[in-house]
Amino acid sequence: MIENKEVWEEGIKALEALHERRRAAPRSRSDTLYWENMLEYFLRIRRAAEKGQSIIFHPLIVPVEIFRAFDLVSATSTFSCTNMSNFIRNQVETLNTSLALGMPLETCSAHRIMLAHVASGWFPKPNLVYDEGGGCDNGTYTVRIANEI
Repeated sequence: MIENKEVWEEGIKALEALHERRRAAPRSRSDTLYWENMLEYFLRIRRAAEKGQSIIFHPLIVPVEIFRAFDLVSATSTFSCTNMSNFIRNQVETLNTSLALGMPLETCSAHRIMLAHVASGWFPKPNLVYDEGGGCDNGTYTVRIANEI
């Protein structure tokens, strides 16, 4: 098992390698921009964690403009964690971790992966957590659970 912030570093290394491969043989300008933006998203969160800057952890469907207006670095809970797991290919480990935490199999896999990242200390510690409590029935309140871990 990769421990704590090393997961984030391994994920960023994998994303950087993917970005370099895509940049070397671009399919389209939009493809190149997508991978540049994806990499910058994760680097921004890493830089904020390193500098002690405020990171706000929130669900997917939340307008982030208000967070940026307050100079907060936004980190989308399920998007960030499921992508990290995709980059380092540890989905089985994360799903087993969330199961060991007591999350039922019926809970959305993206939410289970997010909870495993938070509980394992893989995700950079956010300063703030925002949850509107909406969305899919089986994923409701997982960001609040993540805040309590």
